[in-house]
Amino acid sequence: MAIRRRYALWPATGIPFPAVISRAVVLVLSSLALCTELRASEIQRGEYLTRAADCIGCHTSNPSRPFAGGYRVPTPFGDVYSTNITPDLETGIGRYSADEFVRAVQKGIRRDGADLYPAMPYDSFAATSREDVLAIRAYLLAQPPISQPRPRNILPFPFNQRWTVALWKLTNLQTGSFTPDRSRTAAWNRGAYLVEVLGHCGACHTPRNATFGMDEDHKLAGGTAGIWHAFNITSDKIAGVGGCSNEELSRFLKTGVVPGKAYAGGPMAETVMNSLQHLSDDDIQAIVAYLRDVPAQPGDEKQPRFSWGNAAAAAADGDAGTEGMTRQRNRNRR
Repeated sequence: MAIRRRYALWPATGIPFPAVISRAVVLVLSSLALCTELRASEIQRGEYLTRAADCIGCHTSNPSRPFAGGYRVPTPFGDVYSTNITPDLETGIGRYSADEFVRAVQKGIRRDGADLYPAMPYDSFAATSREDVLAIRAYLLAQPPISQPRPRNILPFPFNQRWTVALWKLTNLQTGSFTPDRSRTAAWNRGAYLVEVLGHCGACHTPRNATFGMDEDHKLAGGTAGIWHAFNITSDKIAGVGGCSNEELSRFLKTGVVPGKAYAGGPMAETVMNSLQHLSDDDIQAIVAYLRDVPAQPGDEKQPRFSWGNAAAAAADGDAGTEGMTRQRNRNRR
């Protein structure tokens, strides 16, 4: 007679089968919960970084359709319209892989391989860390997708030829991540990253050279933002922000207003509203610490901007400026 052998479906471990299943379910659910928590944390971090980079400022033309693009960016060569960066599959970034998104932000290259116009400040974003870029991507992909094609750019020949952007990049795009200066404080380095890279302040506050790249010899000495003049924000006491206290600079960045001294307008007011007011106090103080140390770039001003209409302040600052120039002349004679 044939003997049928019965094999146990569960190893004889001494642990009841239902208990093992329960433990497995608990482990799976715990892992899922951890992944969800990590993703939520990354999205939250991405939201903060997106605000710090003021992405909504240039990628929103209609406040009811955030990040859907269509914002007109005036340039010396014509008008460029911003792209849709919602997760929409056809008109947004829904089909961008992580690597493609990083390449677009850091190198100004679209998913199809074409160059983005430098109206997007990827010459500043080039030094953004990959982790920060991916956190921004996570936040954007968590937003509602909005179908909104980008309007056609209004650029005359030859600027309507995207291949010309490659020539601009050869001269003006420097790749490589941000490298902290170990001789400086952590706050200074954080401020440098926020001002020079993520916040791309130089895009407006640095004058342009002959090829319309940022003139690094006159960093943050004043530039243009469309039809607006972006003021000198170096440490110069007459032309820049050197005549403001740390508390005044912090208040201006947070609120756009220092009563009797400074009032943000135009693109700067929008930057305060969309970006700066949402930054932590530590980050605001880091920005101030960095701006304090930016080499002074003198201008043609005879007195600080805030002293106009204030005769006493003008006289005091004028004396201080004259004294400083006298000291500089004496040093030059040595």
